[in-house]
Amino acid sequence: MPKSLINILLIIASIFGFYTSYRLYSVRRKHFFYIMWLLLESGFFFCYFLLKNEIQILNPITLEFFISIFFLSPGFLYISITAISGNRKSIKHYLLAVSPLVIIGIIKVFLVGLYYDQMNERIHLLDIYLNTSSALFAKSPILIEKVFFLCRHIITAIYLLMIDKMLKKQSNAHFYKSWDVIFRPFRVSVYFIGFLFLAHLIADQIFHWEMKDYFFVNSIISFAAIMYFWHLSLLNKDLENSNSIFRLPAAKSVANPNIPQKSLSILNYIYSERIYIDNNLSIEKVAKEMGIPENNLIELFGTTIPFTFSGYINYLRLLEYEKEFNSKFDKTTNVRNVGFNSIAAFYYWESRKEVVSKQIDPILEWIDMNDTSKVLST
Repeated sequence: MPKSLINILLIIASIFGFYTSYRLYSVRRKHFFYIMWLLLESGFFFCYFLLKNEIQILNPITLEFFISIFFLSPGFLYISITAISGNRKSIKHYLLAVSPLVIIGIIKVFLVGLYYDQMNERIHLLDIYLNTSSALFAKSPILIEKVFFLCRHIITAIYLLMIDKMLKKQSNAHFYKSWDVIFRPFRVSVYFIGFLFLAHLIADQIFHWEMKDYFFVNSIISFAAIMYFWHLSLLNKDLENSNSIFRLPAAKSVANPNIPQKSLSILNYIYSERIYIDNNLSIEKVAKEMGIPENNLIELFGTTIPFTFSGYINYLRLLEYEKEFNSKFDKTTNVRNVGFNSIAAFYYWESRKEVVSKQIDPILEWIDMNDTSKVLST
């Protein structure tokens, strides 16, 4: 496989991973463990890119440290999905997450002590192995790295099975479906590469078949980079959806607001279509847009909906202001961009935010967790 193509795959996967980490952080800053998982996975491809191109910005000891740190990756994934799905994190979960790092860290310390005088030579041989198809003499030092790579995939596969088992016990079908779709490329990569690597080691070490290690390892890493890029693409697409599992708070039991479906559909329409950013929005305009008699809409806000139309609209504008504030504009411009007619109106509703949030937040949580887009005919 041409070196230039491998380099392109590696650098795209790593840069796209770093970008996605930043985007996820800007969307919702509570997904610390998942962001760390993305950074570690992206770092893996970036370090391989450095080794492929013999860029010696990492000294041997630092490289050994990074190889060990990558064993935190499956644990971070397990903790992050546990948190997002609403399962309670316990000390047992954290110990389970860090145990691979502890075990591999101890082994690495022993190996560094054993090979300390040969560290630079091992890195040099590793570079040769990754870049020269005829470098048979480099097999011995690379064997340890191949075993570690296989261990990392086995550990990750175990965590993936644990996550699947955990999510199947939940009643949240939306979350399980999102997990199944977004992480499918990553699961394919882990299981497929783990199986191939195990077969490769058995064939090489037990049956002593002559294996083209250079082509095999580089092909495996390239395949992993493609699958990772596919996973990131699905994640970025999912982030565009307001019902993304990465946008919603950790799953929890949300009390039914006991509001008729028709009223919830109206509130959902205003919320999801973001019509509240219209500076000239009125209840008459909403009624006309939704094909509902104005008097009926006014009556709903006075009876089945426990807050006023203006309270709902302006509270949504406050939330939009917090989410979409642009430092390139002054405050007045930002205020008008989310639908307020004046800075005075903004300050008035900001002073009432705490009061109206107690009424409206539970409704928005219910809308986020359920499909309220059905009909206005019920």
